[in-house]
Amino acid sequence: MVNEKKQHVALGSRIRKILDDSAISQRELSRKLKVGPNQVSRWVLGAVAPTYTVINEILKICRKQHLTNWVLTGKGESSSLNSDTPSGAAYDSPNDNPRQGEDEMLYRLKYETLLESSLAQLMTKDNMIIELQRQLLEATADAPLKKQGGLQTRKNLG
Repeated sequence: MVNEKKQHVALGSRIRKILDDSAISQRELSRKLKVGPNQVSRWVLGAVAPTYTVINEILKICRKQHLTNWVLTGKGESSSLNSDTPSGAAYDSPNDNPRQGEDEMLYRLKYETLLESSLAQLMTKDNMIIELQRQLLEATADAPLKKQGGLQTRKNLG
């Protein structure tokens, strides 16, 4: 849990650098993403991590899509940013390194995004089924009744 918190803080720090470099405020980002400003603040402070999809949207808004790998993992090229932290920063111990375990974080973000996408597809299919059922009920409600063997039934529509 402590390692995950460090990962969130490191990710938030990289998001803050992207915003600073792009001269985009947290409030402006929140408007463009249609989320509350407090949510953006929580991402930047590392209280929670945004989803992979949201990270991609942030990078698009800031026009920094080429820095996706760096934002997600802390590895790779970040030379287009005005960074005050050298890329080869030394840490007292491996546990102090905020980049440790970020591959796992990247995997979690991608997995979470896949789950979100699958859920959205299922909801879309459910809505389609509900709409087809509604249309079928409307079509059968409009069909005239006929008597058959003492029971009233709908005429065959086909």
